[in-house]
Amino acid sequence: MEKIHSSFVNCTTNLNIPEDTVHYEQITVTGNLTVKDPMYKRNLLCLMQSMHIAKPTGDIDMSNMREFLRDGHDEKSLGEMLEICVKTAKGATPEEKAYQFHQCFWSQDKFVAFFTPQQVEFAKKLSADCEAEVGDGLPDNIGERFRMGDLTLTDDKSKCYMRCIFGKVNFLDPETGAINKETLALKLAKGSTQEKAERFAVRCGSFEGANACEKAHGLYECYFTKKDEYFA
Repeated sequence: MEKIHSSFVNCTTNLNIPEDTVHYEQITVTGNLTVKDPMYKRNLLCLMQSMHIAKPTGDIDMSNMREFLRDGHDEKSLGEMLEICVKTAKGATPEEKAYQFHQCFWSQDKFVAFFTPQQVEFAKKLSADCEAEVGDGLPDNIGERFRMGDLTLTDDKSKCYMRCIFGKVNFLDPETGAINKETLALKLAKGSTQEKAERFAVRCGSFEGANACEKAHGLYECYFTKKDEYFA
């Protein structure tokens, strides 16, 4: 995880990407499939090249990519994913090739329907960042309880922690609490069908809470009380 972070920092600096732009690091490691701007694609290619998992042409270095992803994944699923995702559109630029691999990787349901060790570490970092942002008064073990779907997290501090987490992974607008239904459906489709994920996003994607924290809690509660209807 540290290698990914340091590579992002170097690429952001070398490409003169403004620090106040969308958080490309979070987008990449959480599988946000909605960002398509050219600057992000250049950053992604730079990252993959600096980690030696992509060549200057944008083509994937199979050996290094396999080694990078080996922890937490069985060899059969890993091989199947690579066979599918290394194929890119004819005539694609290096940036497009890196981007197409990223899109394909995060769209492989059987491969990414569980957390890799890197994703677990990123979730812990998100939790630590949001605990610091919300401040004192959060319940003990908020991160673990949040991940396990603890429905007793109904205090105001916990609700604002949820707003912070969901905002950082682009599930909602952290200022208004408006649910990003497209991103929500894309992420949840990895463990189900696209049609079910879209129906869930409609059902759980609109809340009339007093503020963004209330709306985030509504999404959290809806997911953990209704998910078996859509993702069992």
